[in-house]
Amino acid sequence: MKKLTILICSLFSYLILVAANIQPLELKILYVGIDPLLGIPKYDLISSGNLDKKHYEADISMRMNDFKTMLQTYFSTVECIDARKYQPSMSDFYDVTIFDSKVSLPYDFSQPALLIAQNAPLIGEPIGLKTDWYCLCLRDYAFNLQKDHPIFKEPFATSITMNKTPNSGTIYNYINGNQIPLEIPMWRVEQNKYEGYRIGMISHGNGFEDSPDTEAIAGGKSLKSIDAVAIGRHGNYLMWGFAASPQYMTDEAKNVFANAICYISRYAGQKPIARKFKKGITGKQQIKENIYILSPKAYKEYISRQKAMGREPLSRDSFIKNFLHKDLYNQFKGNLKECEYFLKQNMKYFYGQNYSFVVDNDAKTLDKDNESIDLISHCITLWKQNSNVELAQRILQRYTLENFKTVEEWEAWFIQHKDKLFFSESCGYKFIINDRNIVQNFKAPKENDSSSSEKLSSSNPIIFRVATNKFADKGEIQIIGNIIEGFHIYASGPSDCPYVMTKIEFVLPTNFQLKGNLKTPSSHPIKGDESISVYEGKIVFKQKYEGHSFDMENTGKCLITYQCCDNNICMPPITEELDFSL
Repeated sequence: MKKLTILICSLFSYLILVAANIQPLELKILYVGIDPLLGIPKYDLISSGNLDKKHYEADISMRMNDFKTMLQTYFSTVECIDARKYQPSMSDFYDVTIFDSKVSLPYDFSQPALLIAQNAPLIGEPIGLKTDWYCLCLRDYAFNLQKDHPIFKEPFATSITMNKTPNSGTIYNYINGNQIPLEIPMWRVEQNKYEGYRIGMISHGNGFEDSPDTEAIAGGKSLKSIDAVAIGRHGNYLMWGFAASPQYMTDEAKNVFANAICYISRYAGQKPIARKFKKGITGKQQIKENIYILSPKAYKEYISRQKAMGREPLSRDSFIKNFLHKDLYNQFKGNLKECEYFLKQNMKYFYGQNYSFVVDNDAKTLDKDNESIDLISHCITLWKQNSNVELAQRILQRYTLENFKTVEEWEAWFIQHKDKLFFSESCGYKFIINDRNIVQNFKAPKENDSSSSEKLSSSNPIIFRVATNKFADKGEIQIIGNIIEGFHIYASGPSDCPYVMTKIEFVLPTNFQLKGNLKTPSSHPIKGDESISVYEGKIVFKQKYEGHSFDMENTGKCLITYQCCDNNICMPPITEELDFSL
């Protein structure tokens, strides 16, 4: 029956697309997804793109064939393979590989690739792509299109229909949304989706284009910052952040998707030059936004925006506290003039890290802009003159990917590459050689770092534990969570909310039963969208139970599904399992 359904839908889609009179191009395309005939994998939130579980099997049963049918309309050769059978060497025989399911790619993979939705960060982050995980919350629309970009023009001609569309209210939680109108021209990419359908992915826009191997092609309507990237390229990889299969794409989007495949085919062998492995790198533009926040103009524009949205504006003090970087607010405690002076006097020396920034006093001592190549040249000269050698060595290692032991090696390296050096904040405040044929010493994060689960941090912003209280044959299970300041998890939201609501399930041993409903902690509406409520700080869920067993050990299990976010990142949803004794 499943095979017959796939065949009927394939024929229907084929007849519709043939009517468009598109002549297939001589390109070989490999689509990597899930072949339902080989079995449907166990459901999980991340790989399904937050697809509602009840639709999962039907979606997987149709998706590969839906893409194959559409692709055959545009291209002469289309093959599909299950991700569980894919090997990177297979891509050598195709012009473009489309990844619609997670696989592991080698660092030096050089074949043209198109990464769909959440697969952009799932595949890209381990190899240092800028298509990182910002938020799985991309809606149906694109905006800020680079309209002259080839994907919107050729080889398949298409019109791009822009209509004024309301922005997400949450973009005004970010200061770079302060001057954005409530409605802006948007291009519809997806349509007619059912409730609970897949959600698209956005990557961080800050620093995306600070290396010559990248381009931000379009943003998209999401619940995060206005500068987030929905369609972008890094080296031989193109991110298509929208999640819809062809049956839910607009006709215009189908042509642009095909054009995107053609475009990335040009980049065979052009591996990424810059690599981004560190999260939480604060760029200079983000730091400069704090100067704007301190200005009377920012508050005036904020009041105007809030009134246009029918909201009561915060007081100036509350506005500053809400938008100014928390480390600045804590240090200057309302002294706005001192804060502004500090920012302006040190802008040349700021060094972004760990979702914050510090003053590089070494660069300040030399009075050199830390993003100027003159800093590197000057430090080599100091070393040669045997002046401030330790300071010079620190700076050279801090701002480059090299670790030479002698000044002669540094000088030879600089002379050879100085005309090709560029500076990237997003890749760790480094000078990088603009040459993809040179192996550069980017450092990937270490795997299996057990320390991350032991304490709260920006990379581990929530820790859960379980406690139990028993009185005879009755008791209470408490799930206690600690969330780092600035982060939250989701309590409730509308049915079309892209975030994952917190859900707690229990598995009790024989002779034990849950009693009554789960008691949840207090929550509050998220700023910018009062239909969504969140938990913050210390939270406690309580569940009563009853029962008794004569076994010495009675172990229950708690499954906590949640998604943790702040303004900088929306982490992938996770289901955490915790055991407890009864």
